Amino acid sequence: MLPVIGKMKGCPPMIVFHEKIFLSPSYINYFILAEWNLKEEMLYIYFEKEQRSKMIKKISFKINLRSKKCTK
Repeated sequence: MLPVIGKMKGCPPMIVFHEKIFLSPSYINYFILAEWNLKEEMLYIYFEKEQRSKMIKKISFKINLRSKKCTK
C-alpha cells in the first residue's frame, strides 16, 4: 500500500485505486484527471481548464506484486 501523498490540512483527497492523493485547494473547481503509466509505474495527474490540460503532479505508483504474478 502506498502512503498518503501530499497531505494538506482541510483539503479532501483525490482517491485513485484506493490511494489518497492530496492536491492544492486551488484545483477544487477544475476537472482533475489521473493517468497511470503501467510500464513506468508512474501516476500523472492533470487539471483541465478551458479545454487545456496541465500536469500538476507526477508520482511513483507501483503495481501490486500480487498483480504482477497473475500476468505470467
